[in-house]
Amino acid sequence: MKHSFQLTLTAIAVLAIGSAARADFSGQSILGPLGVGSSVNGDTTNSTDDNDGEFSGLPTFDWTGPDDVWQLDWTGGDMQLDLLFSHAEGDLDLFLYVPGQLAFSSQESETTTDNEAIFKPAAAAGTYYVLVDGYDFAAAAYTLNVT
Repeated sequence: MKHSFQLTLTAIAVLAIGSAARADFSGQSILGPLGVGSSVNGDTTNSTDDNDGEFSGLPTFDWTGPDDVWQLDWTGGDMQLDLLFSHAEGDLDLFLYVPGQLAFSSQESETTTDNEAIFKPAAAAGTYYVLVDGYDFAAAAYTLNVT
């Protein structure tokens, strides 16, 4: 029992160190920046797996597919993100990281159908990060729209 408890504490410490080291997307390729009215085409097929959906910098759980991180310079107001893709090609999910909260996403869209969307009403001006991540080793081409 004692060894199990110590192992659990060690695992938690390792995860915490990994999270702190990568919680600001440092060391990763950042695409963009995007702004209001942006529409970009992307493809996670040749991207690296640096994140785990809801957690930046932890590529170890369910989102084991490659991911793209986009910088979004937002001027303020209602924010709509639309991720368009074919689920038959790969299961992509969409995550939004808000300024000052880069360790965990503040909103996500994780369906098992084509396309994902996030709406953030009255979003404050600032630098956001948008993560497109493949679930269960998935990769696919996509279009990301910001309105």
